[in-house]
Amino acid sequence: MLCLNLALLAFIFFGRHPRRGHEGPKAQIIERLEFDQEQIDAYEVLIKEHQLEVQKLNEYINGLKSELYEYLSQEDQEMSDSILQLIGEKKMQKEQLHFTHFLDLKNLCNENQMDLFTLLEKDLVKLFSKKHLP
Repeated sequence: MLCLNLALLAFIFFGRHPRRGHEGPKAQIIERLEFDQEQIDAYEVLIKEHQLEVQKLNEYINGLKSELYEYLSQEDQEMSDSILQLIGEKKMQKEQLHFTHFLDLKNLCNENQMDLFTLLEKDLVKLFSKKHLP
């Protein structure tokens, strides 16, 4: 039993831990921009606000999609065009929200960090692609 417990502890500390070796976009951004604690705290507030807004938009878009698919069984498809247009507008609003979030992030940077932000800009899409998110 002792050997089993020691083996389990060794695995936990030295083995593959789900979060070990994988930094999410937030950690990478903080590190690459060399944020101090005050900037980190402000960035975390920005993230929470952003996630809330994105969640609201996603829920709204999903509701529109549900409404859209109800028209599959109907003869009249005229309303579906209006719903599709609304979905497109909400998706555009979501992209604008992401863009504004990164402008807010940029505004957290001091003068010395602007060059670092410029380098980061080139990697933002890659950092937030689905295959790189935890």
